[in-house]
Amino acid sequence: MEDKKLKIALIEDDKKNSESIMALFTMHKKFVDKVEKIHTKNELFQKIESDNINTVVINIFSFGISKGIEIIEKISKEKNERPIPVCLLGTKKQLASFEDVPANWIIKFKHYCKMATDESIEMLNEDIKDMSRSLLGCLKTMSKKISLEKEILVNVNVSEPVSILFWL
Repeated sequence: MEDKKLKIALIEDDKKNSESIMALFTMHKKFVDKVEKIHTKNELFQKIESDNINTVVINIFSFGISKGIEIIEKISKEKNERPIPVCLLGTKKQLASFEDVPANWIIKFKHYCKMATDESIEMLNEDIKDMSRSLLGCLKTMSKKISLEKEILVNVNVSEPVSILFWL
């Protein structure tokens, strides 16, 4: 398997935050290949379709909660074709309360990667390093799972009864 690295789409409407976050992610070359600032949903999905992006880091609070959820929902529906890990950005207060986020999404977001943007630059750098490692691990795991599922589908002879039980 190739040495996969993160190709991050950053969706953050706060200019100061986006510049800091881009610079810090870019410093972690062991995990990150590139970071691109994305401004629209169409731009994001064009980049994903052309394999220029394999990870999304999004501030749904500054971008717009409904627009952010719409993006995440579409990414989630296409995960069997193209795994895309998602990290949520926001202030500590926003990530703790998820104010104005629909209840069903608050439940879904419990297992998402989250990163507070209102930390000191030193703490944010440490968080980004840890998040880069986590997102890369998630991307590799998701990719392996899809490869394994496709391999099983290709290699199983359906003319014979088969039982397969495994957890990923």
